[in-house]
Amino acid sequence: MAALKRDTSGHLAADQTFTGVKAVNGKVVSIKLAGPGTHGDIRFAFKHILDPTSKTGQADDDKLSKRVWHRADKGGSKADNPNPGAKSGGISRGNKYADAMKYNADLTKMANTAIFLSLLPLDTVLAELANALVYHPWNTDTKAKISIEFSKPCIKTANGAGHITGPVNTCTIEFYKVSDGVFEAGHLG
Repeated sequence: MAALKRDTSGHLAADQTFTGVKAVNGKVVSIKLAGPGTHGDIRFAFKHILDPTSKTGQADDDKLSKRVWHRADKGGSKADNPNPGAKSGGISRGNKYADAMKYNADLTKMANTAIFLSLLPLDTVLAELANALVYHPWNTDTKAKISIEFSKPCIKTANGAGHITGPVNTCTIEFYKVSDGVFEAGHLG
C-alpha cells in the first residue's frame, strides 16, 4: 500500500516519487509529486495532496483551510488570518503566494485545492493518474494539462474566508513527460 513518504521527524519528505505504478495494458510509470526534478523543485504533494489529519480534534477540512493561509501568510502577518503565527520566518514567500492567489479584501479569491487521501487512498490516486497519463496523446509534447476524473469525489477547495467546496471527482493537472513512462506533476488547475 502506497503512502506519502516521511522524514525521521514525521514531516512529509522532500521527495515524493512513486515508481512502478501500474496503469492499464500492463504499462508501468513513475510519478514524481514532490522533490527536485527536471522542471525545478516540484511542490505538488505539499500544495495539492492532503493526507488525513493526525491532530486530535482537527478535521481534514480544517487542515485544508489552514493550508490556504500557510501558503499565503507564512509570517502570520495578514490581519485576516484566523490562524496567525502558525509558521514563523520571513513573509516574502507568503507575500508571493498571496499575490499569486490574488489576496486582497475579497478573501474568496485566495484559495487552494487538494486531493483528500481520506476520501480516496493514495494507491488509487496514483493508479488513476497513471491511467490518465498513459492514455493522454503526448505525441512530441513534453508538457500537458490533463483532465483527471477520479473514481470517487476526493477533491475539495478552501478559500481564505473559510468556505469549502466539494468534494468533486474532476480536476486538471499539469504534467511534464520527462521520458517514456516518467512524469512530474506541475500545477493543479
